Amino acid sequence: MKRIFRRALVAASSLGVVGGIALTALPASAAPPPVQSWGALATGPIHFGPVAYANSFDTPGVASNANYTNFLTTGMVVDRASFTTGYSLVNSPLVQLNFILGKIQASQISSWCHIFGTHAIGGSYIYNGSVTQNGSNVFNPIQTPGPNTVVHIYGATITFNAQNVLGGTLYVSAIKVQSGPETLYLGTSTCHPFVA
Repeated sequence: MKRIFRRALVAASSLGVVGGIALTALPASAAPPPVQSWGALATGPIHFGPVAYANSFDTPGVASNANYTNFLTTGMVVDRASFTTGYSLVNSPLVQLNFILGKIQASQISSWCHIFGTHAIGGSYIYNGSVTQNGSNVFNPIQTPGPNTVVHIYGATITFNAQNVLGGTLYVSAIKVQSGPETLYLGTSTCHPFVA
């Protein structure tokens, strides 16, 4: 009886090893997960992220903050992704554009996207948001801004509920800041609908 049990254990262990080898041998060109989300991503001279990255296979993504000296500070960042829904939450984001005396802040921002078969939809929430320049209030976004609500200040463009479709994937960022070669995405969710 012990011999049968031992052989069964050895057989099961070898299957686990074979399965592990098969999983690590996936081609490098494997498709990305259908749903992804992250709290912050910067491209340009300042480059970092994605912060608190989550996808359909690895969720949630959590970070205590997404801070970059003299540029970005946040509170806790929480991102979640299933096979049909992505969600990103960033607490207390503050973007400082000191070179143009600009500031973008909110008490909390979030984005979401959802896949319905071959379609995807998404949106954003901005709580107590504001854009200031030279100490003056320039814009206060509503809590649920329409897609691609754009605000221009001298030296920068801020987009609330930034939505774009690239390669069939819907990208939704609660806040997108562009200033010269720098682009900052805050609270991003992406959904790639199933294609037959």
